[in-house]
Amino acid sequence: MSCVPRWFPILGWARLLKTRKFDEESTKRALDTIERNAQLQTQLIEDLLDVSRILRGKIVLNVAPVSLVTTLQAAIETVRLSADAKAIDLRLEIADFRVENQLADSQSHDLKSSISNPQSSISNPQYQVLGDSTRLQQVVWNLLSNAVKFTPEGDALR
Repeated sequence: MSCVPRWFPILGWARLLKTRKFDEESTKRALDTIERNAQLQTQLIEDLLDVSRILRGKIVLNVAPVSLVTTLQAAIETVRLSADAKAIDLRLEIADFRVENQLADSQSHDLKSSISNPQSSISNPQYQVLGDSTRLQQVVWNLLSNAVKFTPEGDALR
């Protein structure tokens, strides 16, 4: 696998759009590719600036309630194309761990686990933390990107 700089697709598609006529579907694909790669370049620049801010002790965190489910879903959608290209089964499964008091005289607790629907859990405060949503998504995105990068083709990530 070659390491192609992010600006190659941008320049390549821009030149092709200037010099050739494409059907609507190809034009849309070209513009989507340009937009996606420009956003990735913007994120790369922001990441480099973040490293500089961290080294100077000037990083600013915007702490607020953050839905972990929403953060995970956004990160998954960001790396989905890479996973699909390698035929990697990428999915989010949320284990719903609840501690329930037993009605018996004992003080023990019963830990039950079940898989819940992520869509129904978004507003559940159980899946919220105080944090910087951008930074949390960055961390999850980096973890997932590395997982996809180093997972053999056709495998599964859960």
